[in-house]
Amino acid sequence: MNCKVLLTSLLIVATLPALSQQRAQSSVRKFNVSGRVVNALTGEVLRDAAVRLVPTTDRGRAINADAGSDGSFEFRGLEPGKYSLVAQARNFPQQAFEEHENFNTGIVVGPDKISTGIVFRLRPEASISGRILDEHNEPVRDSQVMLFQRSTDTGKRLVERRSQTMSDEQGEYSFHHLRPGMYYVVVAAQPWYRRYLQVNMRRRGPSAPAAELDPALDTAYAITYYPGTSDAENAGALIVHPGDRLSADFDLTPVPSLHVTLLNTGNEVGRPVQPNLRARVFGDSSVFVQPTMSWQQNEMEMSGIAPGDYSLNLRQRDSRENRTSGQDISLRGDTELDASAAATVEQLHGHIKYDGANTPSNAFVQFRDVNARGGMGARPDEHGEFKLQLPHAGRYVVSLANAPGYSIRTISATGARVSGRSLDLTGTEPVELTIEASEGVAQIEGTVMNGDKPASGTMVVLAPQEIADNAPLFRRDQSDSDGTFTLSDVVPGRYTAIALQNGWEMEWASPEALRPYLAKGTPVVVKGKERLEIKIAAQ
Repeated sequence: MNCKVLLTSLLIVATLPALSQQRAQSSVRKFNVSGRVVNALTGEVLRDAAVRLVPTTDRGRAINADAGSDGSFEFRGLEPGKYSLVAQARNFPQQAFEEHENFNTGIVVGPDKISTGIVFRLRPEASISGRILDEHNEPVRDSQVMLFQRSTDTGKRLVERRSQTMSDEQGEYSFHHLRPGMYYVVVAAQPWYRRYLQVNMRRRGPSAPAAELDPALDTAYAITYYPGTSDAENAGALIVHPGDRLSADFDLTPVPSLHVTLLNTGNEVGRPVQPNLRARVFGDSSVFVQPTMSWQQNEMEMSGIAPGDYSLNLRQRDSRENRTSGQDISLRGDTELDASAAATVEQLHGHIKYDGANTPSNAFVQFRDVNARGGMGARPDEHGEFKLQLPHAGRYVVSLANAPGYSIRTISATGARVSGRSLDLTGTEPVELTIEASEGVAQIEGTVMNGDKPASGTMVVLAPQEIADNAPLFRRDQSDSDGTFTLSDVVPGRYTAIALQNGWEMEWASPEALRPYLAKGTPVVVKGKERLEIKIAAQ
């Protein structure tokens, strides 16, 4: 064969794969996402809405668009995949498509997927505002105003703090951009004339008699729950719907101040105890109280305190370290407390062992109070050792954070009782905690089916076989536009997967609440690091 002909033939052969690849790339179909943005209450189109489409695998590549005069939007030339659809408009806070808590319905783009004709129903923002007045009908400024909401996002129905603000010089406050829900407003304030009493207390000598104090100024405001009660059990709920503008006013009446005398406040190194008083609001020690303080030999008096329920923590440094003792107290009259007799919450010492090839460098062991959202944690050192002093005795849920691919396999302890992933702490003796974490978690891909059709916007719950005391083992998601969902970092074990079409308000980690749905759920066995595919029937 002629060399020139042979060379030409070789060039043609070499070019064919490149041409084939170019044709394959040019033949990849592109897809569109389109729809309209409307007011969820009225159905009226929103012309000024800003819409954003975000690939779930690369959230740095967001695409922005503005809704047209008819509320329409469109994104063209999209690659197959899953996208988050987000929108906002004037008086409509930013929200994801079919948003529930931290979940939303993703838009799935690709062959045989429906991603056009979307109706994005934006909920208008709501607000709560009010004015706080004193007994003379004068505004109370600089009040601490707290907004609480009833929530089930931890799997248990709790009243949790959502926001806080201060009243202005007119005694007014406001909370904006509120989602629908059940809210409570709570006020913590101090009579303006207490500041003069505090100055007077600082100036007077340690031997000055209490009779020198003006009883007319020695008053306090109790923690006040809307509509005007000092009892959390009688707090009035504000039911907020989209677009609501609710008002919650307060009239505060001072009550005679209580006086709490702390005895035996010194120690062998001459450092007095440092008290920390917090009012208990909805059972949680969340409001710092600033009482008026006076000192005498080996004792301390706190005043400016209204009757109520409090947590008193006493911090004192001995010759070796800081120690914290504390107790919950219900104050209904003047009282004396022995600082040396306050119960000390003993320190917790822990050790975490990793069963895997790589040891996480930024792991964090978390302890969350089961009756509140608050908690604390500790970062293990290079040897897996950590220690901390929890704020009070009680039951804590133990979990592991910042440790990709790892999960807690077992927990054991001396000085405390372990039940599942929960730790019952008495606080009366030191605790030695051992945690074993293993590498190897699963990912579950699934589809929610309503009959023979995929169901979108459905809450998916993966419940462990032993539900009680195992909240960290639960996994949740919301099904996307084609009914699919993903449950990541699933710890090996036996589970039941259920799909609830109207389950967003239920206590999804409660055995009693889940019992009616488990029989129709899908059993799942996770053996280790694997990827599973399942189908669940919507209930």
